[in-house]
Amino acid sequence: MGSIYRNSKRQRAERHSVDVPHSLYKNVDQKLLGTAQTVAHFFSDLEIPDANLNMSRGRFLGVAKQKRDSALRRLMQVKKRRYPVKDGKLAWQFVVVVVVVTLMLFPVRGQMIVAAKDSLPGDALYLVKLATENSTVDFIEVPGVKALLILSFTDDRIDEIITLSEGKREIPLSAIYRTHRLLNTVLSYAAWAAEDDMATALDEVTQHIQIYVQLLEQAKTGAAGDNRVRLSDMQGRCLRLQLIVTAATMEPDVFRDAYRAGMPERLTTLSDPLGSDPVFLD
Repeated sequence: MGSIYRNSKRQRAERHSVDVPHSLYKNVDQKLLGTAQTVAHFFSDLEIPDANLNMSRGRFLGVAKQKRDSALRRLMQVKKRRYPVKDGKLAWQFVVVVVVVTLMLFPVRGQMIVAAKDSLPGDALYLVKLATENSTVDFIEVPGVKALLILSFTDDRIDEIITLSEGKREIPLSAIYRTHRLLNTVLSYAAWAAEDDMATALDEVTQHIQIYVQLLEQAKTGAAGDNRVRLSDMQGRCLRLQLIVTAATMEPDVFRDAYRAGMPERLTTLSDPLGSDPVFLD
């Protein structure tokens, strides 16, 4: 009777067996091996108990878990003694410090803004000046007005570069990049403006860039070394952007689509009078 049962069981197993490829066994073995290594690493800092054939796998893991929990409890007790925090006392202390510092700086905020107005790149209050300009731009919602406002800030950046050159102070590369980025931002907002506002903004940009090129050329006569090179760099960037503005006035739809898509490099088909560099940089 027992042999009949065993034979029927084997037949059912053969009937329902599936031919599993060897690669699957290999992958499963790799996963099991990785799991075993992870478990071994997790319990590596615990002492190995004496060999006991009567201790099952579940019991061994239970003992190891108890040891790990007790070790974690000891660690947390040490941390609590080292960093005592009761009822969020440390968080409240931090809030109090922030409030006190804010109240100290609040009365002098106007004086700081006025003092930062005449600061130059590299000065301590220059970042306050830039932050004030950024907050002013954020309040404006009309793209055409934003473009003209940023253009006025670009005038300040050009004046700062020339002032640094005349004062024999080094012109940082960040000042060049910042000015170029502002001009590109003006063009971006002009592309999002209404048709009439876009034309007005492009006219203003053309006039300002022409003035920038003349001022930079005059500043180059008294400059030397790196400052002369960076003044020439800024002058070249202005001329390249002038090409984009020229292309925009000839084909406003192409200009609008290119800048709205964030791809002004579509306008680089014009020849560059300054060499083989692309019309649009950075």
